[in-house]
Amino acid sequence: MSRRTTVILVTLGLVFTVLAPAGKGAFAQSGTPPVPAPTPTAPAVPMLISAEDLVPFSMIGMPSPEVLHGPYDSKRLRFGLPSTWALQPGAELYLHLNAYFSTARGGGVEGIRAANGGTLEVSFNGQLIATVVFDWIGERTVRIPLPDEVLQSPRNDGRHELYLFLNAAIDCAYDNQTAITVQADSQFYFPHDIQPPALDLALLPRPIYQLDSFQTESVVVVAPDDPSREELEAAYLAVGGMARMTRNTLVPELLFAGEVTPQIMAANHVVFVGKPAAFRSFTSAAWPVSFAGGALQHPDLQAGDGVIQMALNPANDTLVWVMVSGNDEAGLQKAAQAFSSGALRTSGRPDLALISDVESSVVISNVPDDRTFSDLGYSVQTANGFGVHYFDIQLYVPPGMTTSEDAYLRLRFNHSAMIDFARSGMLVYLNDQIIGSARFDENTAKQGVEDFVLSRYALLPGVNRLVIAADLIPTDYCSNLVLSNLWITLTPDSLIHMPLMPMQIALMDFRNLGNYPSLFVASPTLSSLAFILPPDDPQAWKLGASLGADLARRRGGAILEFGLAFADDIPETFRQRDWIVIGQPSKLPVLSDVGDAMPVPFPSGEDIAAESGLQITYRIPKGTSLGYLELFTPPWDSQRTMLGVLGSTPDGLSWAVNALLDSTLRGKLNGNFAVVREDRLFTADTRLGLGSGNLAATAVPGLTSLPAQVITPFPEGQVAQKPGWIIPAIAVSSVLALAVLVSVIIRSAKRDSL
Repeated sequence: MSRRTTVILVTLGLVFTVLAPAGKGAFAQSGTPPVPAPTPTAPAVPMLISAEDLVPFSMIGMPSPEVLHGPYDSKRLRFGLPSTWALQPGAELYLHLNAYFSTARGGGVEGIRAANGGTLEVSFNGQLIATVVFDWIGERTVRIPLPDEVLQSPRNDGRHELYLFLNAAIDCAYDNQTAITVQADSQFYFPHDIQPPALDLALLPRPIYQLDSFQTESVVVVAPDDPSREELEAAYLAVGGMARMTRNTLVPELLFAGEVTPQIMAANHVVFVGKPAAFRSFTSAAWPVSFAGGALQHPDLQAGDGVIQMALNPANDTLVWVMVSGNDEAGLQKAAQAFSSGALRTSGRPDLALISDVESSVVISNVPDDRTFSDLGYSVQTANGFGVHYFDIQLYVPPGMTTSEDAYLRLRFNHSAMIDFARSGMLVYLNDQIIGSARFDENTAKQGVEDFVLSRYALLPGVNRLVIAADLIPTDYCSNLVLSNLWITLTPDSLIHMPLMPMQIALMDFRNLGNYPSLFVASPTLSSLAFILPPDDPQAWKLGASLGADLARRRGGAILEFGLAFADDIPETFRQRDWIVIGQPSKLPVLSDVGDAMPVPFPSGEDIAAESGLQITYRIPKGTSLGYLELFTPPWDSQRTMLGVLGSTPDGLSWAVNALLDSTLRGKLNGNFAVVREDRLFTADTRLGLGSGNLAATAVPGLTSLPAQVITPFPEGQVAQKPGWIIPAIAVSSVLALAVLVSVIIRSAKRDSL
């Protein structure tokens, strides 16, 4: 290319750049431009099918397409159907599939067709219902009838299960690659009638809650309008029990009898908790045990017995009512604790359980230093097949104890020699924290022994969960034995060496808000915990119930046993428990008993903390809404912990509770004192004089700070106004560029003529 040509091209480029229209900007981006994904073809569903009977995969745990890769792969879907659905004959499955094959044999499309032939085995509720042969390429919807005999769930939890298994062994014979996409708009056709749910207490939490159901249910717990301490405690146990039974999916709102409206009754399942006289206005249901006279009447009922019964909502027979009650406080407590277990045995009829006694939990004060898996109740444990397998081991640490630095797990195991040693191995978790890993080799295949340190920081008081996760990858996916001869076995002589010693008081003095909730869940049944509430404050009672539910779902004891007391009448035995004190400080006379033990005390009768012990003290006007969290040791027992969940106003109290329930805020907690305002959190440690900064600045009206620089986007529909000089500048630049271009062309023409 000549110099003249180069100059001309560069100049033309400059001109076109300057003269380009100044419309919407185009910005260069790195990477490949996105390519629109093809729109999947909708399944061929008969037009006469009612949409109310269709259940797409996107609603039952598969929100996006799933790809199954050859030679072997699988997909399992477990889901629940509403408890009011009575399935009718004629159910079908519409699988929307996309089959893709590639082969190294060549031969174009014909070569690919010659190499396909994988199958998809389709099982429902444990029974094989169809085998799909892939003799096509591309998308297709396969219609599979569901036999009537597979419509009944065989599982205790009532869920149904679809299992898809891809067998593309032909990939091994022909160096072929098979990929089958199961589209999320695949769906079941479940013709059904709506009928009242079965009333069976043994099935709890059904029919109130069905695990993995696409239909959202809701439930409320109703306590008497003016509950006694025992009645409110029982209501807390019921709220916590329901949260545990539903895996924290349904956390009931606590209401009081006078708050129940027809609208609430029409939209919710209801659990009534209290002595029967408080619920006389709800006797219209067909209760198994009558209480029209204000007392429970049943020939087998004795003094001190608890009663749990179930009935249909008279105004809407798709909803159920449950009553947890007793004619006296002892019976009510038994009924509430039994209900919290979620595992009831009925008394002659499925909708009634009479509770004569509930055994209190036994606190284990000493455990041996060395315990084998066999000592803990675990026999030989074996898992088969490729993929990740999990083994759960539970071990107990008594409250107030910790372990020495030389605690360890000596895991004994063996496994198949057919696994790929370079890609297979195991991870060990203690309370969801990784504490070690191990590789597999020829020696561990015969007899593996690995030691893992049980770190003190990962151990918690109470029941601890040890999880061994083993990943088995075959050396050859195409081996005929890959489906049956991959295995791992943990032997019962595996040892946990865990010498325990009393937790040092010096360490306990530095317990931290960031350790919530582990500070209060030492007992599997929460028997070491008590909630202290203000008298005559239903709003605080409701907030406390949400905290109780959150703690209850974290424990796996058979029943719940936490206590509850009003702040002006606390049983002396409660001083042997940890306390969570909830409410506005002026309504909690017990705070005067703890005195200076609080990190930041409250003046008598005041709801604003006296922050004089902090680095900066603010004058906060009365009526300012603030939430407070204070963690400290009560003066009567240095081994116990108190948590104040406090608010200067009802809004402030709500913010303080939310800081413990919201995982994002809870992760920011630190020290022994925190101030909460809406979703802002400020922490301090009065023992060390440390804090996260300006504790109360956001609380004080009138405080100002320098505004940050703000870049305000233009309102929608408006564009930025161009500066006045830019158009003349563009014009001048264009003229100059044209002049340069003309000059170059003239000079070139003169040279050519010479």
